[in-house]
Amino acid sequence: MAKVIDEGIDLGNMNAVWKYGIILLVFALFQLITGVLSAHIAARTSVGFCANLRQDIYDNVQTFAFSNIDKFSTASIVTRLTTDVTNIQNLRYHGSSEKRIIFGYN
Repeated sequence: MAKVIDEGIDLGNMNAVWKYGIILLVFALFQLITGVLSAHIAARTSVGFCANLRQDIYDNVQTFAFSNIDKFSTASIVTRLTTDVTNIQNLRYHGSSEKRIIFGYN
């Protein structure tokens, strides 16, 4: 932006304004594309991770003895399979900002 102003607008050089304007537009489009791809990859990995986690929890619940099943209510098990895993999924998707808040590091 400084070059657009210094070399283009201040000097009245429209070629410099167009040149640096196009360069800025190319970088903005590149940033848009990489941002969309990043969000897509983050969503796919968090959903895949949590699908595997839910399956592992479900498989583990299937191995419980009847004495263990009596200790845990059905509501508690369903909560673990849904809400808790969804919270982990959101943490993995949204990434570092929540990690900084939860774990207190920069």
